[in-house]
Amino acid sequence: MRCISLLGAAAILTTVLQAGCEKPGSPPVRDTAAAATTGAPDMERRISEYTTVPLITDTSSLTAREMQMIPLLIDAAKAMDPIYWKQTYGSRDSLLSGVSDAGVRRFVDINYGPYDRLDNNVAFVPEVGPRPPGANLYP
Repeated sequence: MRCISLLGAAAILTTVLQAGCEKPGSPPVRDTAAAATTGAPDMERRISEYTTVPLITDTSSLTAREMQMIPLLIDAAKAMDPIYWKQTYGSRDSLLSGVSDAGVRRFVDINYGPYDRLDNNVAFVPEVGPRPPGANLYP
């Protein structure tokens, strides 16, 4: 029987999702200072580049035991979320405590940090500076 660890599965899923979200060609590069001082209309536009997608599937072919596993996998994903935050930026709470604008807070949550993943990880929260190589995973 072959088995993949949950963290291994999460890494694979993250890689697949990132590859599927990348736009073809080189991503546009904006001036860092201009990106860090974006206003509300720009933040609304940037947030509108994302959408919520319902994850639905036909579970009728799953066994009773497999159905029991689904909540456990969801719990495991919830446990991995703060770990991912720590790896990609650091403390989510300390970052959000310094951000008062609701749009910027939402964009921080979407990007798991203050760096715009669709714009070469340019900082959109001025106080954080540029994203360090390796983020917080490989300091």
